[in-house]
Amino acid sequence: MAGEQFSVIDFRGEVGESEMDYAWQQRQVYNHIAPIVETRLAKLGRVRPQMSVRPSSNDESDVRTAKVCSKLLASSCERVKLDEKITDATTLSEMMGCAFYKISWDTRLGREVISESGEAGAKSGDVRVEVCSPYEIFVDNPFANGLSEVQSIIHAKRMHKADIHMLWG
Repeated sequence: MAGEQFSVIDFRGEVGESEMDYAWQQRQVYNHIAPIVETRLAKLGRVRPQMSVRPSSNDESDVRTAKVCSKLLASSCERVKLDEKITDATTLSEMMGCAFYKISWDTRLGREVISESGEAGAKSGDVRVEVCSPYEIFVDNPFANGLSEVQSIIHAKRMHKADIHMLWG
């Protein structure tokens, strides 16, 4: 996709570009994959899923509650920039075959909470949505048909050592 057809890994483990073996060799290449993927991403980018809440009955209070909840959901989606996350996940899915959404509660986000003693510093927390590559997600049973058959999931990702030090000391 990125047009790096001539990349090689040398004996030191570094990525470099291969040279021509003979003077008569051609190095001009047309990338057939990139235009196809870009066209598919453009078509998929026009389709935007919209989350909503449906009332459980035709009762007026259920309908009002569903409308309020739909507005709260739309506000949360906008706050976590869900449109951008969906675009990232679609790109990953087109490139690698699948993508994962990791939705969690982050206590470092949200409004600052003031305790009864007047001290500030704690946060109320908020939803965090991350898009994960399939190379970051490890399950104990790769042949499982669903999450109900999986006992553990590991999300392993690269982090800079300064970030690790900041988070865990």
